[in-house]
Amino acid sequence: MTPESRATMSGGFQIIQNTQNRDARAIHLKLDEVIHAIGKAHDEMIQIEALSDKDLDGLAAHFKRIRRELVVRIDSACFEAILVDPQ
Repeated sequence: MTPESRATMSGGFQIIQNTQNRDARAIHLKLDEVIHAIGKAHDEMIQIEALSDKDLDGLAAHFKRIRRELVVRIDSACFEAILVDPQ
């Protein structure tokens, strides 16, 4: 590989990386806005990328429990709907 082609390839990777970083930043800003706009949401979640891995693991476990509880409620509601209106 020639130095010129290596430099061109390196420049291309830099452009791709910058674009991905900008896209990720924009997505985070959009999520921050959504979190802030939702009344029940916790504004503290806006800065969670600054938390330690241990703290993030704790948050992940918290939301995993919430998802499990939601699945149980949804399953119960579906089961009750089937009993009430068996089609």
